Amino acid sequence: MWLVYLAIYHIFFLPRFDISLGERVKQDQEDTTKFWKVNAVIKYAPEEKSLEVARYHFGRTFSELNPAKERGVISHLLEMGFNRSRKIKPDRVRKLSAGLISLIEKAKLADKALEVGFQVQITTESKTNFTEWKLFVKIAESDCITTLDRTAVYAEPEQAETLSLISVDPFNSKLPEKIWVRVVEHSESMLASIISEGVLSFGMENQTTLDEYFDLGVESEFSSSRELLLPGPPMEGC
Repeated sequence: MWLVYLAIYHIFFLPRFDISLGERVKQDQEDTTKFWKVNAVIKYAPEEKSLEVARYHFGRTFSELNPAKERGVISHLLEMGFNRSRKIKPDRVRKLSAGLISLIEKAKLADKALEVGFQVQITTESKTNFTEWKLFVKIAESDCITTLDRTAVYAEPEQAETLSLISVDPFNSKLPEKIWVRVVEHSESMLASIISEGVLSFGMENQTTLDEYFDLGVESEFSSSRELLLPGPPMEGC
């Protein structure tokens, strides 16, 4: 009988953990169809000294952003972005949109973003009373054959900077009309995973030029990488 009680205790009273992230998963977590997030970790390059040219590994979870791991379906979808042609090799890193750069600067996290990275949090629930959340309104949406071809462009009211969302839900016909977005620092557990798995130094063993090892004062002014598309609301239950 004590085994039955022990099983009940483990199921209902002990906190659950996501082993891959080392982050606690709360029993009463928020509705993921109304709140979701994306993590970005900088790809180190000494010549990329500004947010306009810096490139980032990205993913909704640590497993998705970890460049050493194989990509899942959603990660591959985000990498392909606006062009789904299988002839084009997906980008493993992306530059930031003007909308994301604006959010980072308003949150005074530019230095952190260039040192390690940041987390983008998105919700469809009104956050009008919270100054750190910024309202973005959909100003354009692509025509598409399937829902997974759908992308939309968003902007803050009376602001020129934009960011884009891409649908990751094959059952959702449209991306939301309004979203609230904020940028925050990585959690301690996420930072621990980033450092322990060597994400910041990934690929450095393959560098071949001197300026890739040391900061020689050269600064890039242009990035040929495509912009990071943020995922839209996840499928219910995901």
